Amino acid sequence: LVRQVGGRYVSEVGILPPNVDPHEFELLAYLARHANRVLTYRTILMANPAVHTTSHLWERIGRLRRKIEADPFRPRYLVSEPWVGYRFVDGAR
Repeated sequence: LVRQVGGRYVSEVGILPPNVDPHEFELLAYLARHANRVLTYRTILMANPAVHTTSHLWERIGRLRRKIEADPFRPRYLVSEPWVGYRFVDGAR
């Protein structure tokens, strides 16, 4: 899970970079709370008021991948489910 500890965001992937903004953090925390489950674009949009459209969601996920993934083009944590949505993969499983 992702949580704030001492002013820093900490996740299963370690301490998040300081350039993760609050809206990105909320999106990541939401996905992490539903780890290993596919969440549809619509479900994510309805739960995250800071993300207004599907293209905005794609953009935010892309930025998060660049910040937390070792290889953003081969994501380990923020996985796309084509034509459906995204899944946060919990590394413990």
